Amino acid sequence: MQDYTPGPWITKKRTDGLENIYHVAGVHDVALCVKPGDAKLIAAAPELAESVKEAANMIEYVLDDGYSFEGGKELLERMRKVIFKIA
Repeated sequence: MQDYTPGPWITKKRTDGLENIYHVAGVHDVALCVKPGDAKLIAAAPELAESVKEAANMIEYVLDDGYSFEGGKELLERMRKVIFKIA
């Protein structure tokens, strides 16, 4: 079960007279940002989260199957830490 507003999220510049404020929204409002790059990063969060989960599962499968690559275990550990932050 997701504990966040499901994606996709969109970014748009506010039109209510507030200069340089970017609105990020999905089904519900998600965030207000001053920098457009921050708004884009936040808007990509749901897709990034799912991609990290899928990639971590694939890396784990490869490692469990007896294959290895340089830094693979460390990469998987970093990915699992990121996933834990959003779980």
